[in-house]
Parts: sequence; C-alpha cells; structure tokens
Amino acid sequence: MEHAKFSASGSYRWTNCSASLSLEENIVSLDSSFSKEGVFAHDVAYKTVTNNLDEEDKIFITDEMLSSAKLYASYIDNLTTDKSENYFEKKVYFGDSINVDDSLAFGTADAIIYNAESKTVHVIDYKYGKGIKVDAKDNTQLILYAIGAYQELSKDKDKDINTITIHIVQPRINNFNFHSFSLEELVNVWIPFFKQKIEIIKTKPVFNPSYFVCKFCKAKPICSALKSKTIDLHSFISQNSKIESVKEDEIKDILLNSNLILDYLTSIKDYVYNKALESEIFAGHTIAKGKSVRKIKEELLPDLEKEIGMGLHKKTPLGVIEIEKILKTFNRDISDFVQIIEQKPVLIQVNN
Repeated sequence: MEHAKFSASGSYRWTNCSASLSLEENIVSLDSSFSKEGVFAHDVAYKTVTNNLDEEDKIFITDEMLSSAKLYASYIDNLTTDKSENYFEKKVYFGDSINVDDSLAFGTADAIIYNAESKTVHVIDYKYGKGIKVDAKDNTQLILYAIGAYQELSKDKDKDINTITIHIVQPRINNFNFHSFSLEELVNVWIPFFKQKIEIIKTKPVFNPSYFVCKFCKAKPICSALKSKTIDLHSFISQNSKIESVKEDEIKDILLNSNLILDYLTSIKDYVYNKALESEIFAGHTIAKGKSVRKIKEELLPDLEKEIGMGLHKKTPLGVIEIEKILKTFNRDISDFVQIIEQKPVLIQVNN
C-alpha cells in the first residue's frame, strides 16, 4: 500500500511534533486488530453508501457495523441534492498547495460532496472507532482533504467555491459534528499554517511529546524525547526522598500526564514483544508459550445433562473443574466436552 510522508491522517502528529516524521520514516507499521476492523468497517460503509453491499458481504458483518454504515449513508443522503457531485473513497493530493511534492502529500477522503447551488464543498470523515471522540473543528486531517479537494476542483473554472464544511461521522458513540468556514480562511489561514509547519520540518524539526501526539506514532518506543519526558515526570521520587515530600503541583503534573506514561510503557512492552518474536531474546526478554485453557463446549451440555440426569447450570454456570468432578462420579471423561484454547505467547524476563 502506498503511504504519504505528509499524510492527512498523521497530520496532527507532524504538525505538532515536527521531528517525528524522520524518526518514523523507516519503521514498518504493524496492523492491529483495531486497524483491521477499521479498514473492514470503512469498506462496509463504502459499499453501503454506493449501494454495492450484497447478501454475501452481510455474512461477515456484525449488526453494529452494518447499522453504523447505514447511519453514515443516511448522513450522506441528507447532504446530497440532485445536482451534487459525490466522490467516495476519493484520493486527493494537497502537496502543491503546501510546498511539497504531490507524491509526498495525499490521502483518501471517505466522502467529498460538491454542491454547485450553495457553492459548498463537504468533506466527510467516517470514524468507526469509539475510544476517542473526534471533533471536526480545526481537524487537520479533514482540512488537508479540503485543500486537496479545492486543489482539484479549482482546475474546473465552472466550479465556484465559497464555503468548506468538514464533518465527522462517528456513529458508535453518536458523534455527528461539523464545522464550516470560508474558502478565504482555507486559502489565507490554513494553507499558510501547513506551509509554516512544512518549513519547520525541513529546517529545524523539534520533538513535542504528548499523549495525543504520540498515541499513534510508530516511533514511540524508540523516541528519546518521549523517554526523557516520561523519566522527568517520574524524577520527583528519588532514592533518598520520601513520598511525603512530593508537592501538590508535582502530583498534579504526574496525574495530567498519566495517560502518556501508561501509553509509553505499553508501547515499550509491545516493541520488545515483537522484537523477541523475531530474535528469540531482546532486551533481556524472550517469548514463552501461552497457557492452554480448557473451555466447556456449551452446545454439548444439554445432551450431557440428559445423560447423567442432572443440571450443570445453576444461576452461575459451573466451571470446568466442577463439571469434571461431577463426571468422575459417573465414570465419564470430561475430554469429550472441552476444547483446548491456546492463549497468546507471553513476554518473560530471561534469567541471568
């Protein structure tokens, strides 16, 4: 898959932490279960809004994913007129507008709608995730899509644009919000804003770690600036100081940055885990086989209950060990009624 150096989706990071781009440059992204789910959900939304979702597709789609896609399609319908020009999963380029090559600056907008009557360009971003509520106002990802849409639409002299409206559609947390601004603001405020950020990246990039800036950064585990900030936040406790001596404002600073600290430590653990998978031992840790867990095959319990003449479910279902004890009195082996589930390998410290 082609990736843009100055991506719209990563713009919050590179506009706030200009040094992150060079640090991330040679790091390969690892797809998480959440990112895979998000890609699939966007495909479902695209097929729904373009009426290309067939019955076979629905076999693999959860009710929540389908209902979210339908809400997205309904939102699009409310913005569309008979004279609208609709573009879905539209790849847009914005590099020429912000002083970089177009091949380095592009992204795919979920939906762009041009309304000639109102001279408005609508840019819609579909968010399937529900962990972070996303706002449209000052959303750099959407604004870059808008710049890309303007860069392309302005080539047609018959297309007049007065207003840009950017939208967030986040159905799983009932978050539907939008923000409108003039074309003049796009050209005279936002395009210069991105040009300035690009200039900083080219001439004097700096690190600026924070929870939201670092959250999706690929270089997080190896970032010395993030490490330093995390250590600084912990430094108020030294070997020779007592916890009672901590000042209230220091505790406040730690609390305000607790998400950053926890997220950083999690990223370090994930980084070491993946490295240990590749090289067996990394940073004094290795991978051990996960535990095997026995789980009752629930679908077989009704027949078993009839056979032994007693119920195995009370208010709380009996566990494997309890059922095993009961079956021993009937000289029955529980192995026919359980499945073995291998848990994920775990990271353990190597004994020196």
